[in-house]
Amino acid sequence: MLMFKGSLEDRILIRERYNTYSDAVFKNDVESWLANYTDNGVWEIANEKHQGKGALREKWELLWAGIDSMAFFTEIGSIEVEDNRAAARCYCHEIVSLKSGKIMKVVGLYEDELVKLHDTWL
Repeated sequence: MLMFKGSLEDRILIRERYNTYSDAVFKNDVESWLANYTDNGVWEIANEKHQGKGALREKWELLWAGIDSMAFFTEIGSIEVEDNRAAARCYCHEIVSLKSGKIMKVVGLYEDELVKLHDTWL
């Protein structure tokens, strides 16, 4: 089983997409975060599926209502590119500072499907 497949250029662009995603979370910047998704993109979190930028924004705002700040680190496990589609696996470590004063540490897994639109991976 290949862990990394496809052109180096595409794989670097996908890694940069994950970096952009992480940066948006660190900054609590919903607009930058939404820019990582297609218009009908899907975000599955806590066994809930949210589709479309409106639904994603709504879930983001609900989650961030109780969050003061978040550190969000990613590690890429695999990227497999075929034409203008890709599958990627990413592990994340979140350190969440809640408005209540508590700190929450989370380790997560992203199994993503990406699409290249107008030379941009989303």
